[in-house]
Amino acid sequence: MNVAMELKALTRTEEGGNRFRQALRTLRWRWQNIAGSDYDAESASTRPDLPEDDQERLRRQMRECLEGRGGEVTARARAAALGRAYLALDTSGRERFLRLLAEDFDIAEADLEAAIGALHAVADVDERRRARRKLRQALESPRSRLLTQFNSLPEG
Repeated sequence: MNVAMELKALTRTEEGGNRFRQALRTLRWRWQNIAGSDYDAESASTRPDLPEDDQERLRRQMRECLEGRGGEVTARARAAALGRAYLALDTSGRERFLRLLAEDFDIAEADLEAAIGALHAVADVDERRRARRKLRQALESPRSRLLTQFNSLPEG
């Protein structure tokens, strides 16, 4: 089936008017196209309930998204593959996905404490400005950066 026919099939209204399913199907198709040839269905797929043994693979995918190796196109492809994995999960799997994101990709407490200490220790105006910048950076969690990557995807 060519791309135009696939898109037409994706955008047709489903029987019963279930627009939510239609939107999910369209989102999966768009994210698959972003992932393109870099998309690895095997590494992106997880079981719908996201059992514990699938969570390590997901952690690795999240870390790879955050590392940003390979440039912007590769980062978008990785984020799209991760988004497709999320969309394939059922309710309990999505809850586990979000819990994993919240717990494993929070701010680094040691970096935060060091930045706070550095801010309190300096008196010079320029040094305080640099210390405040470092504090702001320490407060940005990896999960926020990952969610920003999702938001940059079409319909993200």
